[in-house]
Amino acid sequence: MTIFDHLKLATKTQHQSVEKVLIGELKNLQNAKDYANLLHRLYAFYAPVEAQLQNIINENFMPDIKLRQHMHRILQDLSILGYPIKPIDCNETLQITTPSYGLGVLYVIEGSTLGGQIISAMLIKQLNLNDATAISYFSSYKDQTLPMWKQLKSEVLASQEELNEHQIVSGAKDTFDMLRQWLLKSKPLENITL
Repeated sequence: MTIFDHLKLATKTQHQSVEKVLIGELKNLQNAKDYANLLHRLYAFYAPVEAQLQNIINENFMPDIKLRQHMHRILQDLSILGYPIKPIDCNETLQITTPSYGLGVLYVIEGSTLGGQIISAMLIKQLNLNDATAISYFSSYKDQTLPMWKQLKSEVLASQEELNEHQIVSGAKDTFDMLRQWLLKSKPLENITL
């Protein structure tokens, strides 16, 4: 069993819990403002996480780590939607102190790009978005999504002996759990206008 098989099995409950909250919210989006609100909340959660990942996982270990940044896509989508970024205090910030823990966090983030392809198609249809570029976050890698996922797996498996599997699983579980808590706690954002 590879670390990815173990991760999938060990985080199944947490993954399903956050997916239930996110998909439920996505299905209830009524307009671009609702969508922008969700993007804003995802940004508040993930921006500090992404910054930590970029500091803790270096290019010697994962040469393409700089390509695995997604927050600029949320900012781009919000700009297209005409939705300004306003500070939100997200107390749910993960503390990433080891590369192994960071890889667990990255597993969740990069794994979400796989589901993002389905979410993108859903959003275009559901919200009648005229400009498909307003979904760049959920369609991060476009036709390179599967190759990027396979590359991540390859890079991690190549270094599996040096990693702490318990910390990887903890990082993934904590990310799923904290994201779920944040989505529930921050819904809806008040006093945000387009």
